[in-house]
Amino acid sequence: MTITTIFLSFLLLLFGLANSESQLNDKEQTVLLKLKQHWQNPPSLSHWQNPPSLSHRSLAPVEQSPIHRMSHLRRLNLGANNFYGNIPASIGQLTELRTLQLFQCEFNGSFPPKIGNLSKLETLQLDYNVNMTAAELPSSFTELKKLKVLWITASNLNGGIPDTIGEMEALVHLDLSINNLTGKIPSSLFMPKNLSIVFLYRNQLSGEIPRVVEALNIDVIDLSDNKLTGSIPDDFGRLRNMTYLSLFFNQLSGIIPDNFGRLPSLVNLKVYSNNLSGTLPPDFGRYSKLVEFKVADNKLEGNLPEHLCDNERLVGVVAYNNNLTGELPKSLGNCNGLKVVTVYNNRLSGDIPSGLCVNIHKSFSSKNQNKDDNG
Repeated sequence: MTITTIFLSFLLLLFGLANSESQLNDKEQTVLLKLKQHWQNPPSLSHWQNPPSLSHRSLAPVEQSPIHRMSHLRRLNLGANNFYGNIPASIGQLTELRTLQLFQCEFNGSFPPKIGNLSKLETLQLDYNVNMTAAELPSSFTELKKLKVLWITASNLNGGIPDTIGEMEALVHLDLSINNLTGKIPSSLFMPKNLSIVFLYRNQLSGEIPRVVEALNIDVIDLSDNKLTGSIPDDFGRLRNMTYLSLFFNQLSGIIPDNFGRLPSLVNLKVYSNNLSGTLPPDFGRYSKLVEFKVADNKLEGNLPEHLCDNERLVGVVAYNNNLTGELPKSLGNCNGLKVVTVYNNRLSGDIPSGLCVNIHKSFSSKNQNKDDNG
């Protein structure tokens, strides 16, 4: 083994151990201290006694690393380094791992399916590995029954989402955004009962959104910028803890379910640039503290909901390019925090509510028939 390889292996081991929650056994300590001595005891590591610590941030190839020998590791964080080459499959032998973080590196190739052997793993963070070249999401990952966080954004993922993803019963946070995923969203996606956050935005996913939702405590759903068709699931209207729903830049049709207006926690609604039709649920804003209401570029008709700003937290109303009629809601005149109102290319008429323009930074009302109610 060359000095370079020893050094790189040494750094890799130390970096992982610096984030380990378990104590080193005598054999592991001896290995580390011998490696340190072999590198002529660099001053920068003079503080390495028992246990070691590490602050190096620029490392190199890891394929030759004996990292699998560190059988007691519970947390391995190699994030934000300049590793290249493949992620070592031997990581799959670290069966005591609870946390594995390999984010923002220079890895290429694919994600080792053997990571699916880490049955105690709770957090798997592989995001921003932008040089991955053959990165499908291994179906073995869905065998991680204790996994709570699966985060693989912006890592050139392609192929489909495994149909068995709904079997990850402990899953809380799922982020597969900004990739090249294709195919349908598995019907089981919203089945894990503890699921709270779903980020699948900026992929190439198609087909319908799963209709059945068992994750009733879900907080955030972002499926925007895909190729999704069909209607918005009625079950989304049962998500009383949902604060953020983003479905824009898809090809969704049908109506916005009426029970959406009664969601008590909804803060941000972004469904613009679809083919949605029908009228807007009249109760939007009555039961929740809406901040953003973005329904532009659809085929919606009828009135804007009268209660949009009942809770006086509304910042933006974006509803241009629809077939909306009637007057602007009077409640908009009492919105002290309102910054944006864009309602052009509709058929709105009547008076502009008094006070509407006081705090607005940007307002477009062109191609409507409104007039200031002060004359």
